[in-house]
Amino acid sequence: KISFYYHVGCWLLVIGCWLSVIGCCWYFLYFCAMNYYDLDVWKKCRELTKYIYTYTKNFPKDELFGLTNQMRRSAVSIPSNIAEGIGRQSTKETLHFLHIARGSLYELETQIFLSFDLNFIDDKIQTELLECTLTCKKLLNGTIAYFKKLA
Repeated sequence: KISFYYHVGCWLLVIGCWLSVIGCCWYFLYFCAMNYYDLDVWKKCRELTKYIYTYTKNFPKDELFGLTNQMRRSAVSIPSNIAEGIGRQSTKETLHFLHIARGSLYELETQIFLSFDLNFIDDKIQTELLECTLTCKKLLNGTIAYFKKLA
């Protein structure tokens, strides 16, 4: 004869296993199934990269391996690190790559100022690029704040 407490214990074990499975499925659906290309921050940073490539085409040829190359590399780094961060397994890793993306964004912003100082871009282009940079910063900071709440 099996006791009542044995049956209760078995049912609690079964319920616990199902809750564990549901928790794992939720984690997978929420984090692993998240597509970086659906994020507004990634889309806007990608747009910024396109602008940088467009405007640096007009830089002096002797800057091809200088400021032109550095700006393009910084710009490409931003959406690339966002994508890599979203693809990581933990919130801590995701935040690490989002912070790298933010650093690259600040680096690019400085390079935009330098491009203006060197007369490689005019006032109108600088304003357009800095406005896009500001939008990217706001979106990226919001994304970082969101993932910090999950940590």
